[in-house]
Amino acid sequence: AHQHGSRWKNRGAGALGDAGSFSFQQSKVLTSGEGGAVTTDDEDVFRRVFALKHVGWTPDFQPANMYGHNYRMTEMQAVLLRGGIRRIEEQTRRREQTAAMIAASLRQMGGPLQAAARDARVTRQAYYAMTLSYDMAKTPGVCKHAYLHALNAEKCPLMSTYWPVYRAPILNLYDKTSPVPYRKPHPRQNYRSLKLPNTEKAVNDTALLLPQTHMLGSDEYIEQLLAAIDKVNQQLDLVKFVWEKHLAKHPEAACHHVARPKP
Repeated sequence: AHQHGSRWKNRGAGALGDAGSFSFQQSKVLTSGEGGAVTTDDEDVFRRVFALKHVGWTPDFQPANMYGHNYRMTEMQAVLLRGGIRRIEEQTRRREQTAAMIAASLRQMGGPLQAAARDARVTRQAYYAMTLSYDMAKTPGVCKHAYLHALNAEKCPLMSTYWPVYRAPILNLYDKTSPVPYRKPHPRQNYRSLKLPNTEKAVNDTALLLPQTHMLGSDEYIEQLLAAIDKVNQQLDLVKFVWEKHLAKHPEAACHHVARPKP
């Protein structure tokens, strides 16, 4: 969904298995507003996917004898995508350049915010968002949400993550519309009681994101974001004081980008 242009061991995303899927929703690095695509080199997969999206017709317009939906995109969306494809190589290069610039600058600052390590097998990365890691132990007790609020006050557009999927209030995995109870009435995994410590630590304590649109900014713009981070790093005692005195009881109001799971 997020890896348009990425490469794993120098092989493109979308060509790593029997099928790959891409999203063209409005926030993606290649977008037509909404929609998506499936890539495959398997004839049977191609015919099945075509029938699923084309109300049950095969590519040669014969009944596929399987249930299909109307997932057909419009010609206007195709025009938008053709324009986006012409830009994606340069935009991918720019985002990688920005990510390297940010990572190097954060290392030089030596503060609590650093770029997340990138797997060496990723030979090119689309950077739908750049993942940053926050270490509260390098502060005088400033939680991630206080730090994020201070950055946002300096117009630095970092944001937190979504909830863990199994706790997302917008996604009830046991609703009758969910494939979980439909496919397996008695699932082995009870998602309501699931607790994944690393996931929840990332959501609550460590993970911050820089959206891809900001990564296309000029060097001067990125330097302004880095200056905001450095400014906050130099005022962590004040950040802690303001948070604990005025904002800690209402973090949702203070941090518009924070996605906090309900207790």
